[in-house]
Amino acid sequence: MLKIYSFLSICLFMLPLATSAQTAQVGFAAKVNGEGIGRARLQASVDATLQRQGTNYGAITDPSRFKALQQQVLDQLIAQELLWQEARRKEIVVTDKELADAVIKVKDQFPSEQDFRTRIQRGGFTEETYTEDLKRQLSVRRMIEQDVAGGITVSDKDVDDFYNANSEKMKQPEEVRS
Repeated sequence: MLKIYSFLSICLFMLPLATSAQTAQVGFAAKVNGEGIGRARLQASVDATLQRQGTNYGAITDPSRFKALQQQVLDQLIAQELLWQEARRKEIVVTDKELADAVIKVKDQFPSEQDFRTRIQRGGFTEETYTEDLKRQLSVRRMIEQDVAGGITVSDKDVDDFYNANSEKMKQPEEVRS
């Protein structure tokens, strides 16, 4: 009886996922300053997150856990979109050449072009959408480096003071590796 109940729970839980896959092409999961985050993008991001965690939909038996994961991923997408909009507003966007060079660097990490394509498809991307996402990431990183990291200075005295105040936290026990 417990097996039947578990099977039915999983089926009922998966039903909304199947219908959301059909409607993923229509509508947005959220809008950020008029820019939409599509349901398909949210779904692909949830899929990629589950894959990175080494789990799948069948392992999530509590619908509230799935909703929380979906909300967490959506919040991340919203934050990414806000940063991208700010980078564009400040006109801190990588050039086409910089982007092309970055794509080549990524591709060079794979044994073949097909391995690269397979990997990005598993992440829910086409080569075009991956390139656009990389453009966003590189532009945001540049903006943060210029605006945030560029304005931070830490003196040797600051480092020494921090270390002295937190020296107990810095200690690690001896380890043996074989």
